[in-house]
Amino acid sequence: MTEAPAGELHVLAQVVGMDGSQPRASIVRGLVGPPSDMRRLPAPDGAELTFIVFGPGGVELVMKHDVVSAVVVHLAPGADHSAYPRIERLLPGGGATLTRSDLSERLGEPADLDGQDLFAVGESAALVDYADGVATRLTLVADES
Repeated sequence: MTEAPAGELHVLAQVVGMDGSQPRASIVRGLVGPPSDMRRLPAPDGAELTFIVFGPGGVELVMKHDVVSAVVVHLAPGADHSAYPRIERLLPGGGATLTRSDLSERLGEPADLDGQDLFAVGESAALVDYADGVATRLTLVADES
């Protein structure tokens, strides 16, 4: 476990692992506004996955057994999602875009997970997707290390 960075990424990382008795949705709503959609789908193991989409805010909560298993932060808009509205506030000193070197400078060197970077973020971890050297999505999950 490493110390989580200050900034909105730290706040979002704290939501990972929260159950229904904790204010997970209100924490995200405080950053990006109310949810715009909720979907339930079966997981491969037969359990139900719940996706709460904060559409205009570019954030999705993924829950299994009423516990947040992932927080997806979109950093670039797509056909079915908006981008996070304040990328520069995710990490101290961040800009409107985040590159691998920006993330490494603020979070430390990542582990390589099947071609994706995995950064420690407090008690969580961030799996990063890139396009043309710029981070397009951060998926915050429990740190299993």
